[in-house]
Parts: sequence; C-alpha cells; structure tokens
Amino acid sequence: RPDAFTRAQLQEVTALASQAALGIQAAALLRQQQQRAAQLVLIAEIGRKVAAILDLQTLFHDTVRLVQETFDYYHVSIYRVADDRQSAILAASSDAEIEHRGLTVPFGVGLIGHAAQEGTIYLTNDVLHNDLYLHEASLDRTRAELAIPLRVENRILGVLDLQSDHAQAFTEQDASVLQILADQIAVAIEDSHLYLLQRQQSRIS
Repeated sequence: RPDAFTRAQLQEVTALASQAALGIQAAALLRQQQQRAAQLVLIAEIGRKVAAILDLQTLFHDTVRLVQETFDYYHVSIYRVADDRQSAILAASSDAEIEHRGLTVPFGVGLIGHAAQEGTIYLTNDVLHNDLYLHEASLDRTRAELAIPLRVENRILGVLDLQSDHAQAFTEQDASVLQILADQIAVAIEDSHLYLLQRQQSRIS
C-alpha cells in the first residue's frame, strides 16, 4: 500500500539494519580469524615435518607434496636460484611431467622470475589478464598464481610457486601467512646445505 510505513517505522528498520550489518561484519571477521588460525596450525605442522628432512632433493619433493596435500592447490612447485643468480631452476613440481621435463625461468620473466630477482611476493588472481603471467601449456587450468620468495636474511634461495584453478583464489592474508611457510622452507634448505657441506668436510678430513 502507498505510504504504508511511518517515519518512526523507517527509523526502527534502519536501526535494525545497522545492527544486522555489524553482526555480519563481526561474523566475517571471526571467520577470517578462524581461517587464519587454521592455516597457521597447518603451516606449523608442515614446518615441523620439513625441518626434519636433511637431504635436499627429498626436502624439495616432500615440501611440494605436503603443501599440495594440505592446501589442495592445483599446482605447487619450488624453484632454486641458479648459481649465476640470473635464473630460477625448477627443483620440484607436483606435476611429474613438468618435473621430468624441467624448467628454467630467467630473472625478471613471469611472476616466478620477478619474485626470485626482487625477493618480493608476486600475486595475480586473474592470470588471463596479467602481463607477468608465464603461460605453461601443461597447466592450462591455472587461473590464479602466488609466487613467494624463499629468503634467509637478505639472500634469496628460491621461490615457492602456488597455482589455483579458480580466479580470486588468493588473498593478501593468504600471502602473508604463506610467507611464514616460505621462510620455514628457506631455513630448512639452508640447514640442508650446511649439513651437506659438513658431510663433505668430514669426508675430506
């Protein structure tokens, strides 16, 4: 009916709507905090398992497997920085075909090449409209990509690359939380290098 609501009723409904909005916002924040807490627990568990691995190649393969199984990403890979520090070389991939074929990404090429060169996170939630995305025919379902540098102090050891088959799959919060995981992986790689060096020195002695 025309003019069915009085001004007082409109004010009451507006107040109720404001309270509902606050409730929705609080619920969303709570859900984000719960998701973040769950991610941190998973990352701590992966970090604990990774820290126990001393063989470098086993470390690469097991890390890729653990990350994919835990977070269910479409594709997970780890790249190591080449000795000449001009490119990133594939160390392990969740795709057996790609790993067997191998892949080298020059610095400054693709999200991986930029992350390796600059030591900063590169994220795109729409690879189809991002000029930095480096297309790989074997991963034609990729819609979002997150490249995180593996860094110890100021040294970049490699890149953890995560790909999703859903657009808008990653948030800035995801990137921040996963950087913690990348830091743990980098420390594990460094420990593995030191262990290998120690074994070589012992053998020489």
